[in-house]
Amino acid sequence: PPAKFAAVFARARQEGYQLTMHCDVDIENSIEHIRQAVEDIKVSRVDHGTNVLENPALVDYLVEHRLGLTSCPISNTWVAKSGNKSKVDLLQELDSRGVLVTVNSDDPAYFGGYMNDNFQLVADEGGVDEAFLARLTLNAVEISWAPLTLKTRIREEVRALLG
Repeated sequence: PPAKFAAVFARARQEGYQLTMHCDVDIENSIEHIRQAVEDIKVSRVDHGTNVLENPALVDYLVEHRLGLTSCPISNTWVAKSGNKSKVDLLQELDSRGVLVTVNSDDPAYFGGYMNDNFQLVADEGGVDEAFLARLTLNAVEISWAPLTLKTRIREEVRALLG
């Protein structure tokens, strides 16, 4: 449970680090782990964590505090225990609820998929449009720790590609 590492994260915050926490999908107590990460430890971003949809109040918390949520569809197909393996439909639902969700890769050498492969899976499996994929990309920029000037430049480049 994340609470076991609260002191380590508090020290990291004190040292000036940005905080993110890995919360695997479909594990026992996943909702409580996400809650501890965002409410108690106060991370800025949660890796994985699509199970958050099981708790509407926690989804609202993510939206209200503009906390990022990453998802790795390819690794999800390896580790997810539900029939919903890649969880692409959950990305769409999180997006529709206003969560700053994005697509990432997770140990690409192990799981066999880099960023472009994960985005391609979303495009192929989700029946999504370019606007959705662009939102995922813009969300990644938003939840990154890049300087504001770089974020602004990347946002402009993505929007220019969309025409």
